[in-house]
Amino acid sequence: MNYRTASFTGREEVSFANETREVIDSVSFYLYPNIGLEDENKPRLVINRVVMSGREVPFSFQSRGFVLRVALPNKIGPGERSRVAIDFSAAIPAVQQDETSLLAHFLDEINDAIGEERADNPSREIFFAADDAILLGYFFPMLATREVRDSDRMPASGVKSAICSEVAGYEVRVIVEDGITVIGSGRAVRRNGLSESEGGSGNQQVVEFHGNRLRGFALIFGKQLKSVERVVEGTQVTSYFRAGSERLGLRMLELATRAMDTFGRTL
Repeated sequence: MNYRTASFTGREEVSFANETREVIDSVSFYLYPNIGLEDENKPRLVINRVVMSGREVPFSFQSRGFVLRVALPNKIGPGERSRVAIDFSAAIPAVQQDETSLLAHFLDEINDAIGEERADNPSREIFFAADDAILLGYFFPMLATREVRDSDRMPASGVKSAICSEVAGYEVRVIVEDGITVIGSGRAVRRNGLSESEGGSGNQQVVEFHGNRLRGFALIFGKQLKSVERVVEGTQVTSYFRAGSERLGLRMLELATRAMDTFGRTL
């Protein structure tokens, strides 16, 4: 992740099984940052290379860059497994500070509920760079849970209406400059400097997250973020907030822990 230029490169390695009753010769991925783009727009999430069994394989796009279809070098029968590696990169679109406010989010929700027109930038709510933070939701090629039959039909409301995924295990490794707080959907298992043997330049850090049975993965990057934590029935709850917003951070932590407690007692 290059925080200053709001861009990143990445590699995804996916192990998957053919859970259908038919032999398949291709597999599809959703590129959620590209949802809603027009033909003349450049894709936000760019696919650079796809590799299977040590060799590059052909791929194509549908729905104006929203769907990635990978041609399998060998057909996969029902119940069989395979593995694919995808190299990708992205330039994260910038948003103004007022576009990330609670009021802006509320108005977007109202528009999604009653509006019939498609948003100009439906991926903005999950993929953007603000002045002091970067949000990456569904920032990687996500394995499609079913065959893409009509990929040109997109929902009129925001990207949340289009997200569809199965649970999966995630191991995510992030390299970013020192001084940047990295928040992830999974549990942080490593936070330290990047060694020379790993290609570090001395001013970079590496953060690794693990998560099980997740329907997606998100990352947040920010400067001067603070946090408070509390453990509820063995579950750690963390509230992150900007400097100067301590009262708001503590209030959100209180609401989250109450919700966790209520959920636990309900079960």
